Amino acid sequence: TSAKWLALAFILIAFPVVAQSPALPTLDGNRLVVGPVDFVRNSATPLPVASVPLARVKTYLEAKTYVTALRIEGHATGSRAQPLSEVRAMAVAKALVAMGVDSIGWL
Repeated sequence: TSAKWLALAFILIAFPVVAQSPALPTLDGNRLVVGPVDFVRNSATPLPVASVPLARVKTYLEAKTYVTALRIEGHATGSRAQPLSEVRAMAVAKALVAMGVDSIGWL
């Protein structure tokens, strides 16, 4: 059988956090679009509002059991963008595991 995979990408939004809509995630090709995952400025600590898009990921993966691989990508700007993006992606992975998402098959 061929493995189905899904990329989870998030983007740091540089404007004030607004209330998240309860909208379900959408697919853009093989990319799951869940909305911004916001962090404390210049850190890998997710803000409490980040629980909304992360819960969307969990709900989606629970409903789509055929998805067997997940790649989490982070995006940030500035002089420390690459290392910050990497630790933020890891923070998202840890948060999802803490929510009970199975991490087998993550890339």
